[in-house]
Amino acid sequence: MHTLMQEDEFRYYHNQLWTAPELLRMTTRPINGTQKADVYSFAIILQEIMFRTEPYFLSIDHPKRMKRIFLSFFHYDYV
Repeated sequence: MHTLMQEDEFRYYHNQLWTAPELLRMTTRPINGTQKADVYSFAIILQEIMFRTEPYFLSIDHPKRMKRIFLSFFHYDYV
């Protein structure tokens, strides 16, 4: 049975998926983050948009699907 504490813990770690590794290692993070960390987070978001999946999605069914997804991102008439 899930408790409120488990849900809060899950939510905390789930939100860390978009955080750059160098910030995760810091004991005290910069209040406004860093430009490099922003680029990292933006890249994770772009991956989510391109593959329409959760962060860090690695499994592609077939190389042709990967090509189709990639090309559809840049060429709207490809899909």
